[in-house]
Amino acid sequence: MRIPTLICAALLACPLYPATAFSQDDLQTWHAVNGRYSQTGKWTLGVAGELRFDDDSSHLWFIRATHMARYQWRDNLAFDGNVSYMRQRLLHGPEIDNVRGELALTPRWKIGERAHFDVRNQLELWWREGDVADDILYRVYPRFVFQLSGTGPAQSLFFGNELLWGKNLDGLFQNRFYPIGATLAVGSGWVDVYTMVFSNDLPAGGWVHGLVIGQNWRF
Repeated sequence: MRIPTLICAALLACPLYPATAFSQDDLQTWHAVNGRYSQTGKWTLGVAGELRFDDDSSHLWFIRATHMARYQWRDNLAFDGNVSYMRQRLLHGPEIDNVRGELALTPRWKIGERAHFDVRNQLELWWREGDVADDILYRVYPRFVFQLSGTGPAQSLFFGNELLWGKNLDGLFQNRFYPIGATLAVGSGWVDVYTMVFSNDLPAGGWVHGLVIGQNWRF
């Protein structure tokens, strides 16, 4: 229990908001859905889709479709291999098509009776349209999850912080802080609702921040 707590505390304490940063006057909304279509032994196959809106949630700027494969090696360790197609529709720029290969390793530790801590480590290879160079990205997402008691729809609360390295793994370019999120039971599935503060390192220097309100439906 002590090791994952120290890891998460160290990551959340990183100096991710330098003095040169400024706020972005924008609200984004992210909407995702994913579902399993096959589960055999330790293997699970599924598909996912996502839409992201910026410009105060008035402009669709990001579309994603993903095929997912998970191997649950142990109760506390899972491997993922995914392929995603994405289209970026910049507000003041071109549309760009991307294909992304994803390999992930997620260990998990139980903390007490109603809490656990997991860390998703994901390596990505991007193939980008046009003159934009292919890239290798790495992201790590430590997260605490607290199970709730009772018989209502609220199943759990979670918070965490995701860090993304790009530019051939030589620079931190984005941080996503999740101050609070909740998992609700809906019919035969679940929905994760959350708030997220994102911070991007601009090529010209300095950081810009924004707010996201998101939902992720799981079946």
